[in-house]
Amino acid sequence: MLDALPHPSDDAPASRRWLLAAAVFVAALAAIGTWIALRVVDGERQRDLRSLELRMGLVADGRAAAVADWVTRQREAIRGLSENQTLQLYLTELAAAAGDRAQVADEQSQAAYVRNLMIVAAERSGFVPARGATTVNANVPRPGGAGVAVLDPGLRLLMSSHDLPAIEGRLRAVAEAARRAPAFDVVAGAGGRVLLVAAAAVAPVQGDAGASVGVVLGVRDVDAELYRLLDRPPVAERSAESVLLRRAGDALEFLSPQRDGTQPFGRRVDAAMAGLAEAQALAAPGGFAVARDIRDVDVVLVSRAVAGTDWILLHKIDRAEALGEVDGRLWRLLLVLVLGVGLLALLLVAVWRHGASRRARRAADRLGDLARRYESQSRLLRLVTDNQAAEIFIVDANGRLRFANRGLAARFSSQPGELEGKRLTAVFGPALARRYETANRAALARNAPQSFIERTDADGQLRLTRAEHVPLSGTDEPAVLVVEEDITAAIVEREKRERILQQVVDALVRVVDRRDPFAANHSARVAAVARSVAEELDLPVETIETTEIAGRLMNLGKALVPESLLTREGQLTADEHQRVREALQGGVELLGGIEFGGPVVETLRQAQERWDGAGPRRLEGEAILMPARIVAAANAFVAMVSARAHRPGVDIDAALATLMAEAARAFDRRVVAALVNVIENRGGRSRFTTPVR
Repeated sequence: MLDALPHPSDDAPASRRWLLAAAVFVAALAAIGTWIALRVVDGERQRDLRSLELRMGLVADGRAAAVADWVTRQREAIRGLSENQTLQLYLTELAAAAGDRAQVADEQSQAAYVRNLMIVAAERSGFVPARGATTVNANVPRPGGAGVAVLDPGLRLLMSSHDLPAIEGRLRAVAEAARRAPAFDVVAGAGGRVLLVAAAAVAPVQGDAGASVGVVLGVRDVDAELYRLLDRPPVAERSAESVLLRRAGDALEFLSPQRDGTQPFGRRVDAAMAGLAEAQALAAPGGFAVARDIRDVDVVLVSRAVAGTDWILLHKIDRAEALGEVDGRLWRLLLVLVLGVGLLALLLVAVWRHGASRRARRAADRLGDLARRYESQSRLLRLVTDNQAAEIFIVDANGRLRFANRGLAARFSSQPGELEGKRLTAVFGPALARRYETANRAALARNAPQSFIERTDADGQLRLTRAEHVPLSGTDEPAVLVVEEDITAAIVEREKRERILQQVVDALVRVVDRRDPFAANHSARVAAVARSVAEELDLPVETIETTEIAGRLMNLGKALVPESLLTREGQLTADEHQRVREALQGGVELLGGIEFGGPVVETLRQAQERWDGAGPRRLEGEAILMPARIVAAANAFVAMVSARAHRPGVDIDAALATLMAEAARAFDRRVVAALVNVIENRGGRSRFTTPVR
């Protein structure tokens, strides 16, 4: 009987084997858990780096595009001047006369016109010295500044808008290169200045298309106007810095100031220096890296090539600031995961000893709770979306519908559940499905909502729809929420209101024209001239529309002036002039209750102001609305060239001369320059000679 009982020593090997198996299991679990934790941390790091790369890339893209646009404007200003027909004719005649000005017909008038043209072009495009501007004739000493110059075929200076440096060195090299194609460069000037040099050849009026009769050369300071673009859009990181680089032989040049105080062209390094952040940016523009920069500081960097130049924009942030918080968070995450793995191993051993059935029951309870919560959230989502007028649905990256509300299902006379799981092509058809898939890919690629307005005309019925494509984060797989609504009624109503407003404006203008036959169509001509000037200044569409409407309503107050004053052939007295001015202001107040799309009423109130502040309300300079400045100049121009009961109209040249004489006193210089350009180079001389109907 005793032999049949187990001996304590017989259980010792089994106990040891169980403990060994448990130890191996726990060790394996810990090793696997640690490996998984490391993979999770590495995955989080890669996601953080990708997010940082995206954010820095967006900033670099915006700044590089802004710099490229600035460069293009400078080049286009010089190229546009080189293509001026008057300049081409003058230089062609001068070249035919072998440079003898005495043999050129009406040479003094032509030269004066070309010089004025250069001055206007230089002031509009920024090719002027930092302090003041002087007109310089050829063959006189120059202290060196900025401006626009015309060179003869031998690259000798004929005339310039302002003081220029001597045409030698890099300036002469750029002028030489311009004979073949428009040229551009940035060079270090005297006194620490940085100069932008742009040149374009002037083609002869007739003859060899590849020949040239001269060169237009522009020189200006590369000042804060360019360098401010390197700080836009602003970023939150204090150590963030964007600089412009280029290769100069085997060296790397810095074209912009640096945060440590180094000025442009103040530092050159070997372009092949291994591991240097700036050298990496120059070697592989468009890349993203973590490297050590010229300050011997670790940085995170992105680089972008600046279109139309050999420049590279480097955007960098000190690694300690860019990734310090990320590194700390990931280390904490790794520690939590490792501790969690250890605790989980111990918990598994303890739970295992309590039996598999109990664990299964608890798991089942948890799953049931999650299922109930999921069902509750699904019902809430369905309740909210089904009560919206818009069509709402979710599409995964494979083009399958994962959710559809009742509005979309009603469109196809089906139930929401019948659409879910189907491909977009099966639901909407190939053409419409492609439109949705293209918008969804754009939303996922940019990780930002995309908006589209679609205009369709089915069976003679106009339909406008607006669709919002919103990328969803936190889901198991990429997906896009699409919200589409019909906006036809709203758009039609808005267009109707705009037509009614235009009809009201036309009716008011006709009332004024009937009362003053000598000024008939005056308002229409002011509106046409004002709109052309606003477009020449490249103003926003809303500002252009405001300017045109204000021009049409400029003389509404004449409806309050007795007809005897409007049609009198003699000069008005001072009191009568005052009555007319008060009536014009009274006409403005009649419009106070009309809702315009822009500040039309305030523009009319300010239209009698002067640039120097001598107007009735004492507004001065930039304090005057831009539409009001334009309407004031346009009204003065039309009034001068139009005949009145008491005087004939003056010719266009005399009117322009009067406006230019009053620039910077009565009128904005930029507005006058734009008006002159419209008349001389945009066909305004013929358009505005004939009254506008």
